[in-house]
Amino acid sequence: MNANDHQQKPKDEEVDLGGLFMLIGNGFKKLFNFIGGLFVSLFNFLIIVLLFIRHHFIVLILSLIIGGVLGFYSEDGKKSYAATMVIKPNLNSARQLYNNVAYFNDLAAQKEFSTLSVIFNLSNEEAKSLATFTIEPIISYSLNVEAYNDFVRYSDTTTVKQVEFKDFVKNQIKYDYKFHEIKVEANNNKVFSKLKAGLIASFYNNDYLVSLKNAKALNIETDEKRTNKNLEQADSLRQVYNKVLLLEANKPFSGTNIDMAQGKDKRNKELELFNTQDLYRDKLIAI
Repeated sequence: MNANDHQQKPKDEEVDLGGLFMLIGNGFKKLFNFIGGLFVSLFNFLIIVLLFIRHHFIVLILSLIIGGVLGFYSEDGKKSYAATMVIKPNLNSARQLYNNVAYFNDLAAQKEFSTLSVIFNLSNEEAKSLATFTIEPIISYSLNVEAYNDFVRYSDTTTVKQVEFKDFVKNQIKYDYKFHEIKVEANNNKVFSKLKAGLIASFYNNDYLVSLKNAKALNIETDEKRTNKNLEQADSLRQVYNKVLLLEANKPFSGTNIDMAQGKDKRNKELELFNTQDLYRDKLIAI
């Protein structure tokens, strides 16, 4: 029994290994057949494409040429141009400026070209070329320093002590800056020269800004008249004072210390009058 068992076991192992190698061989055979079939399919597809190109070569070439020409002119017609304009708002009108630019941009986005053509005095085709309107403040260290110096000049000492330069800059909002840049994008570069007048007119047509401008003009006129009157009075007073000094200078000199002190005091008063005249002249120049 034992001898037969030992003989049967090697035979079973040989059968198992043979079956395994057969399975592996069949697997590789299927893999190679699949790869070969894939290459054959790709080759057949390539042959079909080449045959199609051969039979329709002229039509394909003409289609490519026509498509290229149409694409070129289509892209050329959609070229985008941009122009910028630097604005310095007066009368604290920066917020109104931003509102106006946002309004123009909304009109362009909503294709309200008839309204844009009226605002900027453009033809309908020119108005259609307008794409976007944007605005942002111009920020630089030197402009921040200039703004802070103005803040110090026109603020009381207590306020200035409480606000340092870095805090002043940090608390600035876009409406506080002195200069702003408006950017307009369009596919017609000939419309930009016509936009400036429309932007300016949008301010002149604003009732609130017009009233502020008129009030400021009236204040300037009143201030100018008052300053001229003060300057005339100071000039007249100085002439009278010079005559008095001339008359006193012709009197006999007493030679006392009191006279010397009085003379010094008179010269100081004359200098004060001279400085007052200069102050009024500077004020007129500023106006």
